[in-house]
Amino acid sequence: MEEFFRIENGRRISNPRNKGKSLNEFPTDFCVLDLETTGLDPSFDEIIEVGIIKVRNNEIVDTYNSLIQPKLYRYLDDEGNEIEFYIDDFIVELTGITNEMLKDAPLLKNVFKDIENFIGDDIIVGHNINFDINFLYDFARENGFKEVNNDYWDSMKLARRILRDLKHHRLKDLAEFFDLNYEGHRSLNDCETTLNIMKLLKTYANNNNIDYLTLPHSYNADMKNIKCTVENIDINNYFYGKHICFTGKLEKFERKDAAQICVNLGAICDNSVTKKTNVLVLGNFDYNATVKDKSSKLKKAEKLILEGQDLLIMNESLFLDTINSQN
Repeated sequence: MEEFFRIENGRRISNPRNKGKSLNEFPTDFCVLDLETTGLDPSFDEIIEVGIIKVRNNEIVDTYNSLIQPKLYRYLDDEGNEIEFYIDDFIVELTGITNEMLKDAPLLKNVFKDIENFIGDDIIVGHNINFDINFLYDFARENGFKEVNNDYWDSMKLARRILRDLKHHRLKDLAEFFDLNYEGHRSLNDCETTLNIMKLLKTYANNNNIDYLTLPHSYNADMKNIKCTVENIDINNYFYGKHICFTGKLEKFERKDAAQICVNLGAICDNSVTKKTNVLVLGNFDYNATVKDKSSKLKKAEKLILEGQDLLIMNESLFLDTINSQN
């Protein structure tokens, strides 16, 4: 069961997330979900767009799409002028969503019941869908809505099992592999791409006789500085083959212990952010969604993301959540 964090008096309090089951079989009736957010951690970040496609017998029957207004930030610039913004320049450039577009958008609490009713008890389909479900789950729990404990199906997880020779499994990588037109980082567009990729993955697996339900594990102990201490590594786990960099003070581990966990999952731990980096893990207290206090490593990571690098920025709680989801 995954950890859920809430903030009380500046302290992070953990509770288990009572989420649904992760499915491997391809469903026929489901909702495809995609969120755009201000960052990667539900404890700090907010949803800025929701897109959902309802599917029955593998055919689209309805859609839902809404921008969502996050909290407004204010700060004084070097000349003493007050600057207001909902999202920083990185998110604007990444998504194409502007502060002006969010000015008149509804608050999530005012449309969450519509989202809840639209999805109902459906299986939730998405690309790296744990990310999206965690945002909805935590918001629902904090604001008195029903727990989001629908079963879910992850196109990233299945793509890693079916397309094992593909180096990266982002949505745009899969779209390129299947020769699809990809216009990413808007919710409904990503839902449509995910739905198309889902169908193509199933066809590819069937045509190539790939058993994506019972793939074997693989051994890999050839790591640089930290040696692997387990005999078998599941090559389908999220961290396998990824370059990971840590920065800031971790609360739950010593950094070397966190690195050991990653190496035992088949990752390569590096000392700095480079063009090989796939994950930057920030200590919880170093994670900050505002513009003013970003570290040089975080700024470099954001620059590489905008240049198209397969790189995720996560704080320690999201790192823990991702590790837990691999078990």
